[in-house]
Amino acid sequence: MAVNQLYKLVGALESTAGSAVSATRVLYINEATPSQEITSIATTTLRGTFFETHEINPGVERNGLNVSGPVLYNQIPFWLEGSVKGGVTPSGTVAPYVWTYSPNSGTANAPKTFTAEWGWQDGGTVIPTYKLPGCSTDELSITYVKDEAVTFSATTIAAGTVTLGTAFSASPADTTQISVLGVGAAVYIDATTIGTTADTSVQEATFTLTRGLVRREVLDGTTASVDTVAPVARQVRLEIVRYFTNRNELDKFLLKSERKIRIDVTGPTLGAGTYGFQLDFYGVADTHEIAEVDGVIVANITYRGIVDSSATTDFSIVVKNNLATIS
Repeated sequence: MAVNQLYKLVGALESTAGSAVSATRVLYINEATPSQEITSIATTTLRGTFFETHEINPGVERNGLNVSGPVLYNQIPFWLEGSVKGGVTPSGTVAPYVWTYSPNSGTANAPKTFTAEWGWQDGGTVIPTYKLPGCSTDELSITYVKDEAVTFSATTIAAGTVTLGTAFSASPADTTQISVLGVGAAVYIDATTIGTTADTSVQEATFTLTRGLVRREVLDGTTASVDTVAPVARQVRLEIVRYFTNRNELDKFLLKSERKIRIDVTGPTLGAGTYGFQLDFYGVADTHEIAEVDGVIVANITYRGIVDSSATTDFSIVVKNNLATIS
C-alpha cells in the first residue's frame, strides 16, 4: 500500500508553457493534495423504463495540485517564478544573490508554468508516478508566526493531462535547505517611507496573492484544456493580528489611508551578508475587527493592495540566498 510518509514531489520550470520537462529539483513540502477530475458525459434517452443511463463516456480532464510547507530560502524563488514574475535574474556575482520579485502591470515576464511529478511508495516501489505539465499557480499564501517556520501554500491548476508511470523522469539530488523563521521577522508600518517605523505589536501576518486563473477549453478534438488564462486583475491581501495597544491602525482604517508595510526576515550569515526574505506591501485597511485571543485584545486587520505611486506596484518580495540560477 502507498504510505504518505514516503510521498515525494519533484519538478521543473517550463520554458514553453504546457510542454513537459524533466525534473530538476526536489520540491520540499509538508502536504500535497493532487486533484484529478474526468467528467462523465452521460446520455439519457427515453426507453420506456426507469433505468437512468445506458451510455457514459469520458469528458474533459481537469487537474491540479495543492501544496504547503516551510518557506525555504533556496526553494521559494521557484514558487515566486510561478506566481509573481517569471524569468527573474538575481543580482550579485557571489552569495548572497538577490532575487527581486515585483509584478508587472501587464503580461511581460508573466509567471512561469512548471511540470510536477509525484508519487507514493510502499517501502520500495513507487506505485505509480504522476506527471503533470503546465501547472499554473493560482493562489500563493505566506504566513508568519513568531515561534514557527514561515510557511507557504500554493494552489495550482493545469491545462494538461496526467501521465502515469513507474519512475520519475529524473532523480534530482536532495539539497541542504534553510528555513525562513518567524523569530527573525520584524514588521514596519509607515505612511511615507517604507521600512522606517518598527511596529512591535503585530503578532501574526498572512499575505495572499490570488490570480483568478481559469482553464480555457476549446473544440480541438482532445479531452484537455488548451491553456490557463488570467481574465481578471490579480488580488493581493495582507491580514495581520495586532495587539490593540493604540489606535494607529484604527485611525488609518477610518480614513482609508494608505499603509506601507514591510515584513523583513534576516537569516543566517551567508558570505559577506545574510540570507534574507523581505515582503513589501502597499494597501488600505479594508476591515478592522476587535477580538480576544488568550485574554489579549487584538485587532484583526485585512489590508487590500493598492498601487503605490512611488513604488509603482502593490507588493514586492526580495529573497537573498546562495542560488545563482533557478530551473
